[in-house]
Amino acid sequence: MSSALEPGLANTGSIRFKRLRLGVLVLGVLVILAFALSSAYDAWRSYRYSLTATDREISNMANAFAEQTAWTLQAVDLLLLDTARWYRRESQEIPPQRLNTVLENRTAGLQQVKRVAIVDAQGNPQHVHVIRPLGMGLDEKAIEAVRQYKFRPAMFQGHPVPVEVNIEVNFRIY
Repeated sequence: MSSALEPGLANTGSIRFKRLRLGVLVLGVLVILAFALSSAYDAWRSYRYSLTATDREISNMANAFAEQTAWTLQAVDLLLLDTARWYRRESQEIPPQRLNTVLENRTAGLQQVKRVAIVDAQGNPQHVHVIRPLGMGLDEKAIEAVRQYKFRPAMFQGHPVPVEVNIEVNFRIY
């Protein structure tokens, strides 16, 4: 009888081994699939974070460009208003042949000092320094003027944050 049972036991052992091997294979595939899904999720999360950061930077740059454009337009507007006032008052004294030259000289006298300031979370300028100096005491006057500015704080995720700001101060030489 034992000889008759041995072939059945061998067959049962073979089936168990095949099932065990299949189970280990399925478990291995599931582990590999879990790693692949985890990596895919991490890549997706990293991609979303990158998009958010890029969107934030583009928004900050757009705001900075809009602000600089507004400042430039205000400077041009002030220059045009000043020139119009000057033209009404003093243009009769200048011969018409020299008028264009005088107007060119007036606008060429517009000097700029370029500075960088770190604006803290409260909107106060900190660490102001000159990038493009003019000399003649104008740099110090520009720094003194900027230290008196009060900025609207930059916002990040609803909280005020410090930022670096490029500022141009225009001087009029009469």
